[in-house]
Amino acid sequence: MLNHAPWRFWGGSKRGILRPIILTLLRNTKLSGTEIMDKVQEMSGGWWRPSPGSIYPLLEDMVRESMLNKNKDGKYEINSKHRESVESPFFGSVFGAPATSIHDALVEIESYISYMEDLSRNGKKEFVKNRKRITEIIKRLSALIE
Repeated sequence: MLNHAPWRFWGGSKRGILRPIILTLLRNTKLSGTEIMDKVQEMSGGWWRPSPGSIYPLLEDMVRESMLNKNKDGKYEINSKHRESVESPFFGSVFGAPATSIHDALVEIESYISYMEDLSRNGKKEFVKNRKRITEIIKRLSALIE
């Protein structure tokens, strides 16, 4: 029986391996952030599902670095100039730390909004069901700048 979480054998923390995993997943297909989270969960045998706070900021960093393109349908793909360099899943850098500033917290909030946008493409039912809660969150955020 495996006594350690599988990512320990891949070289460190869960977040530290996301960049090469994302590049490997996007090598031959386009995926949304939600689909990437699903694939990672599937790959880990259900041991780990990365959070939107891990996936979306990293995806946006990779877009800024011109490594990925984000399409109008919300799916990401490897930029053509980087596609050929993606041969091995064993490259990348350690990603992220907990939010310690307003900027970091806003990045985290934006990542969850991107996650919800992905989910909304599959239907609005959950959003209608949670309308009151979403409205309260909007009010609280608006009060911060008044």
